[in-house]
Order: sequence, then C-alpha cells, then structure tokens
Amino acid sequence: MSIYGKTAVLALVAASCGAAEDFTIIVVPDTQNYVSYMNDGMPETFTAQTQWIVQNRETLNIVFVTHLGDLVARGDSSEAEWLAAEHSMGLLEDPATTGMSEGIPYGVALGNHDQSRGEDGEWTTIEYNSRFGVDRFADRSYYGGHYGGDNDNNFELFSGGDQDFVIVHLEYAREPTPEVLAWADSVLSAHADRYALISTHHMINPGNPGEFGRQGAEIYEALKANPNLFMLLGAHVPRDGGEGRRIDTFDGNTVHSLISNYQAYENGGDGWLRVMQFSPDRGSVSVRTYSPTINDGAGGYLSRESSEFELIVNFSRVR
Repeated sequence: MSIYGKTAVLALVAASCGAAEDFTIIVVPDTQNYVSYMNDGMPETFTAQTQWIVQNRETLNIVFVTHLGDLVARGDSSEAEWLAAEHSMGLLEDPATTGMSEGIPYGVALGNHDQSRGEDGEWTTIEYNSRFGVDRFADRSYYGGHYGGDNDNNFELFSGGDQDFVIVHLEYAREPTPEVLAWADSVLSAHADRYALISTHHMINPGNPGEFGRQGAEIYEALKANPNLFMLLGAHVPRDGGEGRRIDTFDGNTVHSLISNYQAYENGGDGWLRVMQFSPDRGSVSVRTYSPTINDGAGGYLSRESSEFELIVNFSRVR
C-alpha cells in the first residue's frame, strides 16, 4: 500500500474512533529558479508542485499551503516570472479541481528576490502586490488581514482535525521592523485560542541546531511569550544542503524552527516540497521532503535525517 493509501485508511479509522483526523500542511520553498529558468529550472516544475498538491488534497487531507518567499528571481523587473508564478500558485484556487469553493487555503511570504530597489533607495513590491496583494485574498474566509496598506505582511486562519491555526507571513526585512513585529505579536495575542506558525523568508540557517538569522532571532524574541506559538518556518539559505532545524523553549513552551531551501540542487531545485503531517492525537508532526518530478515523474522522497524527521508538539496548550 502506498503512503497515500495508508494515510487515508488511518484517517478513516481515526474518524470512526472519534479521534482527531491527521492532516497536512505543505511548505513550498524558493521557486525563483523555476520561473526564471536559472540553474536549469523550468516553470513546469513549479506547476508540477502545485498540481501534485491539488491531486493529493483529499488523500493527504491538505488544509494549508505556505510559500516561503522568492516566488521570482528579478523582483519588479520581470513580468514573465510573475505570470509564471501566478499561474502555478493559481492552481491551488480552482474550485473545480480542488473540490473547495475557495480553493486550498494558502499564504505567501515576501522574499528578497520578490523586492526591487527603487531610485530613491527604498525597496518596492509592486508586482508582488499586483499579483498576490490584498485584493486577491480579501474576500476569502481564511484571510485574516495585513499590516499597513499592502500585503507584504499578512496572516491567515485555517483548521485541521479539531485544531485551529493562525499563520503569519512576514516580509524579508533587511533592517529591524519593531512596528511589524508588534503587529504580529498582536495577531498571535488576538488569536490565543489558535496554534500559531510564522512563515518568513529567512528564519534560521542550515544545521541541527541551525543558528537564527538576524531577522529570525528578532522574530523569536518578539513573539516567544505567546504560548500558542509552536513553529517558525523559513528558507533563503541554500548552503549545506539547505536544511536544518532547532528547538527553543521559553517559559515551558517549545518552538520548532525549520529551514528548507533546494535552489542549489539540480534543475533549479528538483521540485522538492516539505510535507508536514500533523497527528494531534499522537502529539507529533511528521516532516518529509517530497518531489513530484523525481524518478521520471513518479515522485520520490529524500530519506536523510535532515529531510525526514518527527517533531513532538503539545496539542493541548490552547485548549
């Protein structure tokens, strides 16, 4: 029996026993090489990723998709790259193929390659907000809101099993942003009855334990007092295999931080995705790394320790 069939059977058994269903969150790392044809990447690989998510939505009980930023390579200067990114991510929104009226809930973090340096020295996000701005999400029930006048920082609300979640997507920041972090803190506080994740482009560096990046350290310090915070996600750094994790504890609350970035791999990143299966009744999150384009289209998993592991999560903290 395939892993997908086994997962479906377990979900049915859990439902019949009154237990919480297992569910899955998909993490999409940097896709800039695919849309820009860099490092032998192709837009078709990005499309294969989101097609696979749609095709396995029911089997894996996929409840949310988060993109870690760097949708594109050239910021505001390449409309073609944005069109390719918009096409691939747009597959998640089709009610006909997803079987969901609003499509599969998703959010996008703003990466450094999604930004451009303006003539005044300020960083712009014109194309990002044109393609993935407030107007695209405002009418969707899972969209929680944004900071300021654009969608550079945003949050979403979703549920899986009998658990409710809030996820905040924070822009890549070259300088400290206390106002944005204060806003993020207020979002977590206002949704204290939901488990909280943070998705940003650069959270930690590869390794186990991986060191916090400058922004990652600021995010953790600003938000660690929220007892519902349990996971921080990032990408950006391709060196040393582009994978890593760390565990931090504050006032008895454990926070898992993960990095996944495959842009230095062959074919622009080989289509690798993070598949995170949540099992609330077992108090665990099983993390696997999967590509729909490996093995002549049959798909494959990375089996090394940094690519496949299990996290222990306390799913009783907000009850």
